[in-house]
Amino acid sequence: MAIKNKAKPQNKQAVSQRVLSDLNAVKAGFVNQGTSLNAWCINNDINQGNATRAVLGVWAGKKGKALRRRIIEASKLKKTVKIKQLEK
Repeated sequence: MAIKNKAKPQNKQAVSQRVLSDLNAVKAGFVNQGTSLNAWCINNDINQGNATRAVLGVWAGKKGKALRRRIIEASKLKKTVKIKQLEK
């Protein structure tokens, strides 16, 4: 007898759009400061791929979440975007 998963499947397109809008918001935060996510990564000796994966939530362990929080704070989004939404 198969066990049925009672969790509702999420709309993958909606999730993807939300995640990409989070990444774009972070990038916009850096652009508003006259810099970029890439420049911040270089200045902080962070691999840009890891930074992107952290922001997208793909790298979601302790280190990934810590990096995501650090990037969000550096992008100065706390003043313009509800940071709790991005930290999910």
